[in-house]
Amino acid sequence: MGQSFADRAVSGIARPRMAVFRPERPNGAAVMIMPGGGYTRIVIDKEGYELGRWLSARGFTAFVLFYRLPGKGGPRGPMSRCPTHSARCG
Repeated sequence: MGQSFADRAVSGIARPRMAVFRPERPNGAAVMIMPGGGYTRIVIDKEGYELGRWLSARGFTAFVLFYRLPGKGGPRGPMSRCPTHSARCG
């Protein structure tokens, strides 16, 4: 995909949304991208927008999801109560 130095990340997302990358010549397939970030933030450039543009250039319609994350005192409680944390840490 080439080299990139963009590495912006976001956190504190209250309202989930999606960014859509539509190809000039669609191939009929779509991909949902859920950028990572250590379960504390979402890396939007490297793992979201950059990948969405790359897939779109190859005919895929790409959707980049901006999703809520648990945090201290958030609606889902502390990190230790999160299923992925339990799976990793026992």
